[in-house]
Amino acid sequence: MKYLIFLFIFILNPRSVRMNSDEFSMDHHQFKLHTDKIVQKYLDDSELNEKFPISEDLNSMTRFWFLIYTYFDDQKLVIHDRNNLNLIYQIHDFSSLKSKNVHPYAQAYIQEEFTKGKISALRERLIELSETPLPTDPELISLYDQVAKSGVDLGFNDEDKKIAFKQLASNLRAQRGLKNHIEEGLKRYNTYYLFLDELFAALNVPHELIAISFLESSFNPHAHSRANAIGVWQFMPFLNKSFFPDHKNIDYRMNIGVSSVAAGFLLKENHQILKRWDLAVTAYNSGIKHLLSLRRSNPELTLSDVLENADSSTFGFASKNFYTEFLALTRVLKFRNELFPKIQDIPPFENLHFYFTKCDVRLKNAFSLEDRTRFLETNHHLRKMDLIPKGTIVSTDMNLSAQFYYKLSLKEISTKRPKLWMDPKKRYSCSTR
Repeated sequence: MKYLIFLFIFILNPRSVRMNSDEFSMDHHQFKLHTDKIVQKYLDDSELNEKFPISEDLNSMTRFWFLIYTYFDDQKLVIHDRNNLNLIYQIHDFSSLKSKNVHPYAQAYIQEEFTKGKISALRERLIELSETPLPTDPELISLYDQVAKSGVDLGFNDEDKKIAFKQLASNLRAQRGLKNHIEEGLKRYNTYYLFLDELFAALNVPHELIAISFLESSFNPHAHSRANAIGVWQFMPFLNKSFFPDHKNIDYRMNIGVSSVAAGFLLKENHQILKRWDLAVTAYNSGIKHLLSLRRSNPELTLSDVLENADSSTFGFASKNFYTEFLALTRVLKFRNELFPKIQDIPPFENLHFYFTKCDVRLKNAFSLEDRTRFLETNHHLRKMDLIPKGTIVSTDMNLSAQFYYKLSLKEISTKRPKLWMDPKKRYSCSTR
């Protein structure tokens, strides 16, 4: 059925099937000349290197992700080695499909089939190199040089090279660019950054940790993974129960302000247990149990130690790259106005206040249409509700009536998890008597 749909799409878009694959290929040499000069300018920032240094063994990985976030949009595809991110084989640009009005489903199909074909052909060439110690084919020689210049250890004899190239053939991976998604996230983030800086200062954790929310979701409160991780910080269901109040039909993971408080607490606790920020940040993705076990056997454990000895079955590609993606995004956030100049015109909230309702509140009665729209912009967890139950946490840049809402101070929100904000011993009421 899927292929019948694609056939129908191609009939509607006859030009799409006649496209030459060469038009999707970017000049790899020009790419390196352009990016080598600009990337290090941002990665070598002295202030960030004091807090979150990029060690030599993490440099190429961080550089790769910085380019994915700032240079390539989602119409660009990078074919690379999954273990050595310095080894980028090919770059492909599918922007022409949009300009030719190819149907979105057809675009996706063309890109998928094109990528499969390119990876398959490249795999065959690498296997040829494993069987040809001294290649004479110009294409194979060029590929051999590309691999050698990337720093891959090919060994000292033909047998070593055979093993190395076979491994490279199995390591091929495609990564789509994320620049446009990061830019959209920065537009949302710019309204919250003053509050987030103040919050993380009150929690006594580095404000650079906010970069994790971009790594997780591109700062998208509606992000929802297959594993049911939700919101800007992609909290999993089991953490939802630990950090947020249990209210029927209300998922606080979707509230940017409330979930950011919870994320700050989680990261602070990770650091208190693991004693290092590189491990604490990595634990946000991989969980703390495995890293804690390793640290108990080696109190001086660093992330480099973990990466060097990691078992792919327990520490896969995403976990291995999580910290270097974070390092890249700390630089993106610091230099966001230079890298994404269009976002500068978006004003931040001067204040973001937190309340919980003292009684049931009906939105239609509590706000004008204009104020209701403004209120829901910071309360994504309430978008499908009209009646807000008693004890519901809300966040807003507006000042709400003390009769219906209890206002939480910065001290209150920065000393307790959101789950504990409402004091069960107090009798909250909207009564004026």
